[in-house]
Amino acid sequence: KTKNANKPDVLASLEEVGGNPFGGQIIITAHDPSDFPFILEALDNPQFKPVIQDKDFQSHEEIIGAINQTINRVRLGGILIGLFFLLIATVIVINTIRVAIYTHREEIGIMRLVGASGALVRGPFLVEAVFYTLVAIGISVVVLYLLLLASEPSLDRFFGNTPTGLTSYFVQHFWLIFGAEFVALSLLNMSATVFATRRYLKV
Repeated sequence: KTKNANKPDVLASLEEVGGNPFGGQIIITAHDPSDFPFILEALDNPQFKPVIQDKDFQSHEEIIGAINQTINRVRLGGILIGLFFLLIATVIVINTIRVAIYTHREEIGIMRLVGASGALVRGPFLVEAVFYTLVAIGISVVVLYLLLLASEPSLDRFFGNTPTGLTSYFVQHFWLIFGAEFVALSLLNMSATVFATRRYLKV
């Protein structure tokens, strides 16, 4: 009525109908697409049937199912790609450390001859591995943050200008994400260093 206050024909039509022809409406938003069947089951409760005329979910059920399948495929693909790059990173780290150790093989041999322990010989290479990990994490943080800033507006428009919150999630969980990544990569690089130095520790 407020929107059409200057349209007497519309107001007259409403008077003829004698009430609100559209009825009440409740919009329920699920946090996860898999929650929709549970919501529909709850709405089918007999105590709600007298006041619920229609549930508009079936028309979107196929779309939601397709989105779920796409999400699962993307998640699986991400895991497989991550494992593939993890394997490549491991090989690269081992070969890089082997080259570094090879160039210092005479120094390592001398250190072993004068009684240096394996831990003392490995120490500088372990520190170097951790340093390279820190540099790599720093580069990935900058690149990922810039990618999120550039892609988030497009993703928001794709979801009907609904904010996805990727950048804010990135900032809020920064230490959890990259702390865990730093620990995992550091352990990987240190393990690769220990493996690569075994050959040259035998004198």
